[in-house]
Amino acid sequence: MKRLAQLFLVALVGAAFFSCGDPTIEIDDAYEPKIVVEAYVYPERPVEKIHITRNFPLNERLDLSTFIVDDATVLLDGAPLVFDAATQSYKDASGALAIDYDTEYTLEVTATIDGVELYDKATTRTPKAGFEVDQSDMGTVKYGDEIVYTYTPSDGTDFYAASVIADSASVETFIYDNNYFPTEEGDFDETGINRWVIQYVIDLNIDYTQPKISKEIEGTETWFYGPYTTVVYAGDDNMMKWLMTGKNVQQMDGNFLEPRMEYFETGDAIGVFGSAIADTIRFRIVP
Repeated sequence: MKRLAQLFLVALVGAAFFSCGDPTIEIDDAYEPKIVVEAYVYPERPVEKIHITRNFPLNERLDLSTFIVDDATVLLDGAPLVFDAATQSYKDASGALAIDYDTEYTLEVTATIDGVELYDKATTRTPKAGFEVDQSDMGTVKYGDEIVYTYTPSDGTDFYAASVIADSASVETFIYDNNYFPTEEGDFDETGINRWVIQYVIDLNIDYTQPKISKEIEGTETWFYGPYTTVVYAGDDNMMKWLMTGKNVQQMDGNFLEPRMEYFETGDAIGVFGSAIADTIRFRIVP
């Protein structure tokens, strides 16, 4: 996913272009430094890629050298996490933290930003055990044919999401004669195809009392020939709130909304701390 600080800016600009209303945005000098959190924990997986960054005033040039906060104090249920320079994020270096199903976890972050010491915490409860996809390898699929995966839901979890990632995306593998926006080769370069590489599928309010749920990966999620990795998530309430509101910050009438982040307690942090069960599906699309 894009980092959260970028997401806020993209969401704001996108809303201004596509709204029906004509809102007035007033930006004053009351900048408040915030900790920006992008953190998820997964049962039976190591604690890693806990991203801690910061916000910036809108009327100043971004100093990307200070974007990543590498000297924060980050605790998960009281256990310290360490900064990993390779991933520019925090992790459990000892491997002693074991994330379990249907268990509550608390993330605490303390950081000094622009001379202000900030502290916040958030809590998540991992989903109950039970979620899994039926078929991890779906083989080869001809472009345009139906791609449907089936999963067993977790009791009490009615929010599911999937990231559909084209593993070998390039200008050579892009499906130019696609069924939606056919184009000509050479119309964009490697940078221009970035928006098509990762797509997302949301499955809301499913009946988790059913033994099996089926979901289609539609053509608007597959823009390249070649192999795909699809990670399917059974997500907690925090994950649902962030994914459903993080990008959608403007109503049709033009009024702006704030993403739902009430899981942070003090107001010193923005972003998301959530949990999910993850499973993986792979397939290959051919002409």
